[in-house]
Amino acid sequence: MRPSATAVPHTLARRVALIVAAAFAAAFVMSSGPADAATDPVTKVLQSTNAHRQDEGLRPLTLRAGIADVSQTWSGHMKSTRTLAHNPNFYAQMPNGASSAAENVGYACGFGGKAANTSEIMKAWLKSSGHEANITGNFTEIGIGIAYNSSTDCAWATQNFGKYPLAFSKAPKPTIGGTLKVGSTVKAWHKTWSPTPSFSYRWYRDGDPIPNATHQTYTVRKSDKGHSIRVKVVAKKSGYKTTKRWSSGYQIS
Repeated sequence: MRPSATAVPHTLARRVALIVAAAFAAAFVMSSGPADAATDPVTKVLQSTNAHRQDEGLRPLTLRAGIADVSQTWSGHMKSTRTLAHNPNFYAQMPNGASSAAENVGYACGFGGKAANTSEIMKAWLKSSGHEANITGNFTEIGIGIAYNSSTDCAWATQNFGKYPLAFSKAPKPTIGGTLKVGSTVKAWHKTWSPTPSFSYRWYRDGDPIPNATHQTYTVRKSDKGHSIRVKVVAKKSGYKTTKRWSSGYQIS
């Protein structure tokens, strides 16, 4: 259930307003910053969000441009319409691949500039149980958008959260060890990945898959002589993007 939109009063009196959209499970599969990034309100919101997550023992969120585009566009829409409301299509507009998503929106007026008003919105989000639940939700990436009206001293802010498969921090290319001649058994060495996944293997001759060659070891065949063999390693781990790595080609003498 989404709350109704709230019209923005035309006043310079200090005020902060929020509405919340709870996280939902998917049924299927930026603002340009100023030269001084340290004072950029988007950076400040990201820092505050991740500092709060760190306090709760959670992984920090990664700012993603494709999500930030959605956030910034919606903040601009709220500013132009002077209406506080949730984007009914934010999930569909975010980059594909998110298994769940959520949104926080808010505005603040009369605190003296874009940064000060945005800071008040962030404080209010953290004090609101629904918004704080999104900030500490099971997400991996975030978009942040802020639109500011200097004539009314009002800032409009949007956070979009998405849970996407994580990337391995270490995903080295495999090598082939052993004697590269007919009758010898060679082995695919996948080296150290982080975190540690499960692996599957596929051997190729001159770019074509070799029948029934799906183990970490492979016994070189007569049909391989004079050709190049290589191995593909596929790494899988829950919550992480399935990742493929290829070895270099090795000529069989």
